[in-house]
Amino acid sequence: MSEFQADPKHTLAIVVGVEKYAVGAEWDLNGPANDAVRFIRWLRGQQVPADQIFTFVSPHNSNRSLLQGLDVNVEPAEHGRITDAITNRLANVSGNLLCFFWGGHGVIDALGNRRLYCADATGANPRHISLNSLLACWRTNVIGRFPHQIGFVDACANYLEFFRTIASMPEDALPMGTPDTGVEQFFLLAASAGEVAKNLALEKAGAFSLALFDQLEKPGRTFPPPMQEINQSMIDHFASLRDEGKAGQTPSHFWYREWKGGEGTMASYRRSASARAMAAIILSNEERDELVAALLEFDVMAIRAERENLIADLRREIRHSIPYSDKDRFHVDNLVKTAMRYPGGLQELIHTVKRFKGADEIAWKNLETLLVKLEIATH
Repeated sequence: MSEFQADPKHTLAIVVGVEKYAVGAEWDLNGPANDAVRFIRWLRGQQVPADQIFTFVSPHNSNRSLLQGLDVNVEPAEHGRITDAITNRLANVSGNLLCFFWGGHGVIDALGNRRLYCADATGANPRHISLNSLLACWRTNVIGRFPHQIGFVDACANYLEFFRTIASMPEDALPMGTPDTGVEQFFLLAASAGEVAKNLALEKAGAFSLALFDQLEKPGRTFPPPMQEINQSMIDHFASLRDEGKAGQTPSHFWYREWKGGEGTMASYRRSASARAMAAIILSNEERDELVAALLEFDVMAIRAERENLIADLRREIRHSIPYSDKDRFHVDNLVKTAMRYPGGLQELIHTVKRFKGADEIAWKNLETLLVKLEIATH
């Protein structure tokens, strides 16, 4: 995306933060409302007029006070309201910059379509906004002309996490018209396909958003911010966290230029040797058998009920992807194979087991010896 100076008076924004869902309390989050408010304050600090920031926030009951003091109109993050804003309200206006921010739950289907759940989503009617459809809609003449569009999406992109019938769930497609080849879009996404975007309840923020605002709020930033520079900084940041075993998600960037654009992920960029090493553990069948046998020496791995508790402490994309087996040996083997598919996943498993080394000191010493033999670094 070519860098340019936007006129805040000709900038429009749509900001969404969803913490409370109609489907039930098990979906509630503690962070998207705060992230949305922070993004609004950033926009206002850039002198974007308050009446040009369409805001949709459904906060957790404990976070309603976050909306106090805002000078923008805040509506519930419901499907009908958001759809009206991203189509009808933009239909007769134009500007030089369109900004988008979304925090909340999301999934991705087998075709790569990303679905962002609205506050009124239920099991019977999973109301959502299709990010793919939104981007396509905004690249056509359906809305007023905004040649520059930037967006930030702090939502999961894992498969089948909430609705097990997502693969057959109809996409909520938005209208599309004639493509406008002069439109440029640069969207940063919190997680690559199949991954979970981490939410930090204590900080009341998404891990992605927290890192993003460190970039957006740097003194001297232009408006809009230099998206390529921010993209690279975010990738470097999460690569370092991954290398240190502190994060599992991978921000991806979704970048369209002149209608035909492309999509990239962290894998498109050069990473440090240590980060690559974390992602490159490959074991032969015999070596994996040795590791599985060593893990089964721990009571916490050999006893199914205890093993399930241990698995519950792993990141969700790992624990939800382990093929089931009622045989302990095969179940642990499936666990190891699944962990190996994720950068830092095997180290995460070993660190989780390490918590129980006091109860199985001999098993831990045997495992340490094997890890040295297999050249698996855990720090």
